[in-house]
Amino acid sequence: MSFREAYNDLLQLNYIEGRLAPIPHIFSAQRHLIERLESLNEQFKKQNHVHEHEAAQVAQHLHNLRARIDAYDGNVDFILRKVRSTIQLVGSSRNRNN
Repeated sequence: MSFREAYNDLLQLNYIEGRLAPIPHIFSAQRHLIERLESLNEQFKKQNHVHEHEAAQVAQHLHNLRARIDAYDGNVDFILRKVRSTIQLVGSSRNRNN
């Protein structure tokens, strides 16, 4: 691998890492919103502002949403680890060649 190829690969990987890095924080904020919505849903159900079956539907939807976010978060974590290890590998192989 030439220096130029390694450099371009590192630039692309750093770009990808930079684009993915904020996503776990976004998912964390979404989890917090889901927790608040679950709490509000329970309050509305207890105060009889919504019917039992409506509250159950909302609770199920929020549960599914949380499961999707957890899966996406796991995928982003996996990809970030792979990108970071590849950056380290390309960088260390470049240093060995110097």
